[in-house]
This record gives sequence, structure tokens and C-alpha cells, in this order.
Amino acid sequence: MSRRVCRAVVAILAVAAIGGCRLGARCDPALQQPVPAAQAEWEAALAALDRGDLPQAVARLRAVRETSPRFVRAHLLYQDTMIALGKETEVRQEYQGMGVGQEHERNQEPSALWHALGARLADDADRIPQLESAVEADPGLAWAHFGLGFERLYRADREQAEIHLRRAVALDPDLPEARLALARLHFRNGDEAAAVKQYEHYLQLCPKDALHWLKYGMAVGDEERAFHAYATVLTIAPEELERAIHRRDVVLTLEQLRRYEQRCSLRYAARVNLSEILMARGKYPKAVSVLEEAVAENAECPDAHFNLGIAYENLARLTAGTEARGAGRASAFSEQAAHHWTRYLALGGEQRERVRGWLADLQGRSAGRPPDHRE
Repeated sequence: MSRRVCRAVVAILAVAAIGGCRLGARCDPALQQPVPAAQAEWEAALAALDRGDLPQAVARLRAVRETSPRFVRAHLLYQDTMIALGKETEVRQEYQGMGVGQEHERNQEPSALWHALGARLADDADRIPQLESAVEADPGLAWAHFGLGFERLYRADREQAEIHLRRAVALDPDLPEARLALARLHFRNGDEAAAVKQYEHYLQLCPKDALHWLKYGMAVGDEERAFHAYATVLTIAPEELERAIHRRDVVLTLEQLRRYEQRCSLRYAARVNLSEILMARGKYPKAVSVLEEAVAENAECPDAHFNLGIAYENLARLTAGTEARGAGRASAFSEQAAHHWTRYLALGGEQRERVRGWLADLQGRSAGRPPDHRE
């Protein structure tokens, strides 16, 4: 049940604005890494972001752009940091002050890349024309094809979206944003197998993205791979994920993460989904242990209580009559099941009628009715 609830809570895909994870195999290296002379400034910019010194980060990122004008990630972090400082108008003017065919006056960078980067700051009506200009000026620029494909997907033009997203990954197979956008497109087209393949490629590029590990686990349809995905979520500390978001080491924003965690944390959801696999394997004590950790983390989210009730009731069924004191232990397990299902109802869980029926069965136990096998 918990995986079904999580599917309803979590949008199948949350594609952020352009970001980056690691160097693409066929991509121009200058697009995804600074030149050696800018490496120290780049590391200083990341350190400033880590400690929250945004003005210093902007200064360092400007220096990186001067010496590595095609390094996309520096541009993106610069844009985001300027916006965080309340300078959105200034940065928009900076990136949208050129016409196609012109060059940036200070770094002599052809405007196709700047148009592709500036489109994410543009008004809705201007984004597609600006990206089309960038693609026309440089048909080999993967970032421009990704941006145009993503905008077409946003506007439900799936045919054109697929053309440009496939072109983006043909130009740069390791462009993580394009992989996620293609996954979204495949999900919308009902092709979960193709979407899962895009997830797998993305997670190779961005292994610290706990949110998409969770989503991959829910989508993959294979118990072993799902188990691995949920276990991976638990290895990524919340502060590690937040640091990766700030550095654009994952295609995710803090806003998206916060929006999800208003419901329950990534680690909570991973534990709940792990428990379902463990129960399917008959490992009820281990499932209880994992679920108790979830409740300790967030006692107000109902999903773990639902599964704890199932796990304890199955333990009651398996324990009754197996040993001299089995009846007493079974009764204790049933009491725990009743406790967690009652708590589930109090928290407004979605399957209230089903749980009320199970509680009625427990209350009728004294009349001699055996416990059902909960699944």
C-alpha cells in the first residue's frame, strides 16, 4: 500500500532547470568543466556556496566565466545565485542583451549558448523563440536542444519534444537533464520500461539524487533493483543531498525537495517501501525494525503505521501455536497491530475503510475467528 500512496504523493518526475552532474562522453569538454586556470576559482566558488556566502560566490563565478565562458554549470550557478541575491532583473539583462550572431563583448562567446542559457530566465512567451534561435545558430549545441525539448514537453507538444530531447542525448549521451526529460516523456506516453532506462542512465550520472533513487525504485518493477534503490536512499544523508543541490550535482532544486518532504522525508518513504519488499519475502521482524525507524523519524505520517499493523498481524498469525507461550506473544503482536492501525485512522490514512474492517476482525478474535493474512 505504501508504494501506492507514495506514487500519489510524488510526481513521477521533477525536472529542474538546467543543471549538471558529470562530463558527457561526446560533449565539448569546455561546456562541462572549467579550464585548468579557472579550477581554483571554481573550487572557491563552490566553497563560498557551501558556507552561504553568496556575494563571494558571485564574484568567484564571474571570474570563472571570464576564463571558461563555455562552462555551462558556472553560468547556471551564477544565475541562481544572482536571483537568490534579489538581482534577477540584472542577470536577465546580462544574458538577454545580445542578438543571434553577435558575440558577448567581454569573452567573445557566440550567442547561441547565451541564448540557450538566457531562455531559462525569459518570460514564458519568449522561451521557445529564444531557444529556436539558439538551435538555428548552433544545431550541435545539446543544451539548446534540451531546453527546446523541455519547453515543448511542458507545453504538451510531445512529438517536437521527443525530436529535440533525442537530439540532445545524441549530441551528449551523458546530459542528465535530457535523460530525466526523456523519462518524463516516456511516462506520459505510457512506456515505463523506456522511462526506467532513462532513470538508470541518469542515476549513473547523478548518484547522490536520493529523490530520483526513490522514484526509480517505485517505477522499476523489479524487486531486487527496487530494494537496491531504497537502500541507496538511506545511504545519502539529508545534508549530503542538500549540498549536492546547492552545487548542482543533481538535477533537483531545494524547492522540489521541500515540497516533497512536506508529506514525508525521502528516508521515511524509502523505509516504508523497503518494508513492503521485506514482508513480501516473509521477513516480518526485519520489516518491523525498518518501520519502527520510520515512525521514530516521523510519527505523524500514516504509511508506516499501516504497514506496521500488517507486519505485526502476520507475526501474530505465525506465532500462535508455535510454542508454549505462542498464544501470549500472538496476542501482544495483535495489540501492536491494533495500536498502529488505530493511529493510521487518526492520521487520516487513505485506506480507512479497509483498516476499519481489519480492526473489526481483531475485536472479534475473542469469538474464535482466526486472524486474516494481511497483504
